[in-house]
Amino acid sequence: MNQRIEEKTGRLRYFDALRGFSMIFVVFSHVMVLSMGLTDVKDSMVNWVTMTFRMPLFFFVSGFFAYRVCTRWTASLVGDVIKRKIQAQIIGTIVFYSLFLFCHDQEVFYWLHGGFGAYWFTITLFQMFMIFLALSLLSRLFCSEHVLDIGLLLVSSIYFLSFGMPAIKEFWASPLGNILSCEHVITYFQFFALGIFCRKYWNKSAYLLTKDWLKTSSIVIFAACLIVIKSNSYFQIFPPPPILSKSVSILVRYAGLMVVVSFFFNKEKYFNEGHLTGSLLEYIGRRTLDIYLLHYFFLPNLKFLQPFLTTGNTVIIQLFIGITVSAAIITLCLLISNVLRSSNFLASWLFGVKPPPK
Repeated sequence: MNQRIEEKTGRLRYFDALRGFSMIFVVFSHVMVLSMGLTDVKDSMVNWVTMTFRMPLFFFVSGFFAYRVCTRWTASLVGDVIKRKIQAQIIGTIVFYSLFLFCHDQEVFYWLHGGFGAYWFTITLFQMFMIFLALSLLSRLFCSEHVLDIGLLLVSSIYFLSFGMPAIKEFWASPLGNILSCEHVITYFQFFALGIFCRKYWNKSAYLLTKDWLKTSSIVIFAACLIVIKSNSYFQIFPPPPILSKSVSILVRYAGLMVVVSFFFNKEKYFNEGHLTGSLLEYIGRRTLDIYLLHYFFLPNLKFLQPFLTTGNTVIIQLFIGITVSAAIITLCLLISNVLRSSNFLASWLFGVKPPPK
């Protein structure tokens, strides 16, 4: 068992595929909601189920790939990484969001006072990485990796503390809080931290992911939470206590996350054999930033399909049409991404690609 776990440490192709999988369902969700107008649980059960875990999964994988041992941070490495993060997640976001606003005849500099709207993810991820970097440097200063662990837990706990602290939610609603997407930072940092813990304690994490009790309990808890949430949304027999609603909404995210992660982890052999589906997911996983920044430009107006998508076997028809449209959008995004990346300057300043040595 130990040998198998050590072998898994060096090969992370299934985590690239996992990131690609999460990106597909991000686009899928936007197709369902923004293109087709299926915003209610009753309209799209498929989208509702995937929305419970897709963003936690995205941040979990981002944290997993962000982790570095604190002793490896040097002044030159810190400067280089921050520069590329600013290029990709700040400058790239501003450029594409401003262009998106211009194409839709809106105020180009709306983000200066109204926030980044649908482009909140990259702004949020940048702040999460800076928190992780600050904690890592603090750990190095005190010569203890445990400082990082404690710091991650403390920042993650802010989300749970916010339930009883109206002042935090008031700041979220302020202009500055809106621009910084503070609500998203606080809500999803716990999953980013979980990804860091998973990578940092990889042997223990891999050992747990092989356990049948973890996979079984994750599936059962995920299904039970979905039943509870769906029953309440449909019947509204009695309003559940706020603490119960919060607990179920958090638990379903963790359970869904573990279901997907453990599934991909135990399909390592499939991805290492280089099958077409696995290779496509890996490639999409390495281009998630490009797809995220570009896909909003190509969401079609498909609201005329609503009558066909909300009657009969909605699961099959919504999956088929949603995945087909998402695949077309992702393909177009990857094509444009490759064109933009052919310029070293644009690749660096839009996507944070490290320029080739002169």
